[in-house]
Parts: sequence; C-alpha cells; structure tokens
Amino acid sequence: HAVGLTARIAGALADAGISANLVAGVHHDHVFIPADRAGEALALLESMS
Repeated sequence: HAVGLTARIAGALADAGISANLVAGVHHDHVFIPADRAGEALALLESMS
C-alpha cells in the first residue's frame, strides 16, 4: 500500500550521506544503518512523517 516508500527512504538517507541496507520482509521492512549514524538517521526519518 506504500508504493515508493522504500525508494523515498533510501533516497533521503543517500542524500544525507548515510549508507543503508533495506531488507523487505513479508510483514515488515527493515533498514540497517551504521550504529554511529543512528540518531541522525532517526531524526531524518521522523522529519519525513
């Protein structure tokens, strides 16, 4: 139901210079980022909501 959401998240993280691995699951998707960039990535994702 959220077509393009993964691309939007990946693009925003890439634009911020944060590397990420996105893994799609049946019920949930997961975003893995470097631990030392977690706070920055979380703030970025929260600003997108």
